[in-house]
Amino acid sequence: MKNLSSLSTKFDSIEMQSESITIVIDNFDVNKKSVLDAIWVAVLCKFKSINQVYWDSVSIDSMSGKKRCSQINSEVLSGSLLSELVIQIENDLKSTKVSNPQQCSNFSSIYYENVSEHETRIYNSIIEDIPHYNGLALLFNGTKEETVIKIIFDSAKWPSWLMKEISDSYRYAISSVNKFWNIALSDITIISHKQWQWLEKWNETDIDYDSVSTIHDRVKARALLQPESTAIISTFRCITYAELDKFSDVVARKLQHLKVDTLNPIAVVAKKSWQSLVILLGIMKAGAAYLPLDPKDPPLRLKDIIKESGAMLAIVDSIPDMVFMSNSVKLLELNSIIEEDNFNTATTLDMVASDQLAYLIYTSGTTGKPKGVAISHKAALNTIDDMCDRLKLCPNDRILSLSNLNFDLSVFDIFGSFISGGAVVLLESCDSKNPQAWFEMLITYKITIWDSVPALLLLLLEYIETVESGAMQPNTLPLRWVLLSGDVLPPILPHKILKLASKKCRVLALGGSTEGSIWSIGNDITNWESSEAVPYGKPLRNQKIFIIDENGVPLPPGAIGEIVISGIGLA
Repeated sequence: MKNLSSLSTKFDSIEMQSESITIVIDNFDVNKKSVLDAIWVAVLCKFKSINQVYWDSVSIDSMSGKKRCSQINSEVLSGSLLSELVIQIENDLKSTKVSNPQQCSNFSSIYYENVSEHETRIYNSIIEDIPHYNGLALLFNGTKEETVIKIIFDSAKWPSWLMKEISDSYRYAISSVNKFWNIALSDITIISHKQWQWLEKWNETDIDYDSVSTIHDRVKARALLQPESTAIISTFRCITYAELDKFSDVVARKLQHLKVDTLNPIAVVAKKSWQSLVILLGIMKAGAAYLPLDPKDPPLRLKDIIKESGAMLAIVDSIPDMVFMSNSVKLLELNSIIEEDNFNTATTLDMVASDQLAYLIYTSGTTGKPKGVAISHKAALNTIDDMCDRLKLCPNDRILSLSNLNFDLSVFDIFGSFISGGAVVLLESCDSKNPQAWFEMLITYKITIWDSVPALLLLLLEYIETVESGAMQPNTLPLRWVLLSGDVLPPILPHKILKLASKKCRVLALGGSTEGSIWSIGNDITNWESSEAVPYGKPLRNQKIFIIDENGVPLPPGAIGEIVISGIGLA
C-alpha cells in the first residue's frame, strides 16, 4: 500500500481536540474509545440518514505493540439512548467476534495508546490491517491528559466540504456528551452554534411585500395601465387586458347574483382556454377560491374531490359530460357565464381581503389519497412578485403555458404574465403533449419564458435534435428564461437548451411543494457544468428551508433528511 503522505492530493485530514468527557467516563465507568465511537455513530447516522453502522475497530498499544481488530455492528434505534449505544459497543469490543469479509464498513475506528504526534507514520501499517477500509477513518491518540482526534478521509468518496460539516458536528456533540448521555439518539441535535449561524444567514430572506392586494387587484391595475395590450393568445382568439377585465367582471357579477357561498371553492372542470382563464379571474373577483380540475380525470376522482372540497358549484365545459356529478352540485356551462350580462356595470363588487383563499389545488395522490392545498392571495403573490422581479418580466414577455390548470405551475404562467403585463400563450388541448406544436409556437409567438417539468423540455430537445436538426444552432429559440421544476433535473439539461437559445438566456431550477405556493427554493444553474446532481439553491423571498430527520430534529448543512418549508408562501 502507498504511504498516505504520497496521496496527499487524495487524502485530507481534519484535527480536533476532544472536549472533556471525564464526567461521563468517571460517573458511568465506560471506556473513552467506546464513548467517542458512539458519538461518531450518532453523528454519522444523522448525516447519512441511516440507522445501522458497520465499522472496523482497531486498538493499538504502542508500548506493548498489542493490536486488536474487530468489526462492530451498531443499530441506532429511534428510542435508544446514547448511553445504551456505548454499552452495546463495549460489549461488542469484549466479544471475540470475527470481522465479516462480506460486509462493507461505513468507517474505520483506530485507537492509539500513548503514541506521540511525530509517530503518525504508523497510520500506514494500521490502515493496511483494516479488512474493509472504505475511505474514512477516525484516529484517536489517547494520553492521560487528552485525546487528539483526527479524521482521515478519501476526498474522492467523502467531499472535503461535507467532512468539515461532519467534523464540526462531531466536535459539538463531543463537547455536549454529558447533556446527551441519557437522551434518545433520535432527539440529539448535532448542529453546532457555527452551523446554526450559517443556517440563519442562509434563511435571511425577509423583505417587504404586498400584504394588502389580491391577485385580481393587481391584474386590474395592469388592465388600467395597458388596456389594449394582449393578455391571452390562443388559436381562436386574442384577448386584450381590457377584455380580460371586462369579461371577468361579468363572471364575478353573475356569481354574486347567484349568491354563491364564497366560503366554499368553485370547481372549474374545463380544459385550458381563454374562457377558463377568464373564469378563474372572475371567481377570485367574486371573493371565492377556484378549484381547477382536469375534465380528463376519471369521473370518480372528480366526484370525490368536489365532495371533499365542499364545492357546491362547478363551472364546466359541457353539462352533458357531467352526468356523474352529484345533484347537490349546481352546474354552469363555461361559455354561458361569460356572455354579456344585464346587470348594472357600475355595480360594485364585494371587497376581497389578501388573506382570503385564491385557489384550492389537489395533489396528484401518487403517494396516497389526493389532498387539497388552499393558497391565499397573499401567499401566491409573494412568490409571483419574487419571480417577476427575478426574471424582470415585462410587457414584451410571452409565456407558453404548458401545465394543466390543476398543476400549480399554471398559477405563475397565468397570473405572473397578467401582473407583469405580458401575454400567456395557450396550446390547444390536442397539442399539450406535442413537441412539434411547442416548437412552432416558440418560434411563431417569440416565446421568452419556458416553464415546465424537465421531462417536457427533454421531449422538446429530442424533437429538435431528430426532426429539426437544421435548427440546432444558437439563437434558434427566443427564450430568455427557462424555468424547470417538479422533478429530478438532469445535470446536462441546462447545457443542451442553452446551445439553442440566445446568449442572454438563463436557466433557473426551482423546487418546493404544492403546499408552498408554487415554489419555495431556486437556483440559477445557467453555468452548471458538473455531472453531479443539481443543488436546490436558496429559499425564495420570505420563505425558509430546513432539513430535518425522521423525528423532526433539525440537521446541519450536508445532512440527508426531509425538506421543511416555512414562511409566507405556506398553505
